[in-house]
Amino acid sequence: MSLFRSRSCRLVLAVALVLGGTGCSSESGPSTPEREVSMGTQVAVGGLTYTVIDQRWAESLPSSTGARLPKERFLIIGISVTNGGGATAGIPLLTLVGSDGKEYQEETKGDGISNWLGYIRILEPAATEHGRLLFDVPPGAYKLRVSSGGEPEDEVTALVTIPFRLEAPSSIGEDTLTPPAQ
Repeated sequence: MSLFRSRSCRLVLAVALVLGGTGCSSESGPSTPEREVSMGTQVAVGGLTYTVIDQRWAESLPSSTGARLPKERFLIIGISVTNGGGATAGIPLLTLVGSDGKEYQEETKGDGISNWLGYIRILEPAATEHGRLLFDVPPGAYKLRVSSGGEPEDEVTALVTIPFRLEAPSSIGEDTLTPPAQ
């Protein structure tokens, strides 16, 4: 009888492992909370290091066909990205997360943005790229989710707090992505 119980237990355990997983696979979503940093602070995710330099809001952008209007309002974020890895890396499109948890994808057209970072972004090892990102979102405070750009099971992300300010600090100019001297 103990031999039967032992085989039954092993069978039940095997079925449970097949149906429930082995416990070694990753769940969907991060198992630990994402790191969160303030705007102006460097944050490394994988081989990429991001620094959000500035942000500003716009009700419209210039374009060759007249004013480009958003559905909500344009949020323009100045950013610096450095590839600290040993191989060429792609900078992925980034996401804003609202205080309600709603996510907004980066715009794929930068018409009317000076120093737009672009849609296809390749960064050589030890290189740094400065540029602007564009989002069409309701006014408010956000968190920019920066990413290592890896495969979903290997991707590393962090959040950069973007406070709600209608005007960028006067020490950071419209056409510069250089942080103020400290």
